Amino acid sequence: MDSKEQKIRQEYTDLQQRLQDPAIFGSKEYPKLARRQGQLEKIIHLFDEASALTEARNEAEELASGTDLDLANLATIEIDELDEK
Repeated sequence: MDSKEQKIRQEYTDLQQRLQDPAIFGSKEYPKLARRQGQLEKIIHLFDEASALTEARNEAEELASGTDLDLANLATIEIDELDEK
């Protein structure tokens, strides 16, 4: 996890803690904080998706270098598909 991702995840955690306080709902700051939380959720989802794709690609690379030719061919196709994503 890089430093930018860590900062975003930390900001999201801090924001969630602030939004758990019932007093925040009456604050004029609430709409801004709620919008920011939504933005951060989308960004974090993208980080998670990228991580899952990287992991899947690494697994496919392992299979592609294996001795089973059929499985290696399928893994090569999967690598191409993952690269597109």
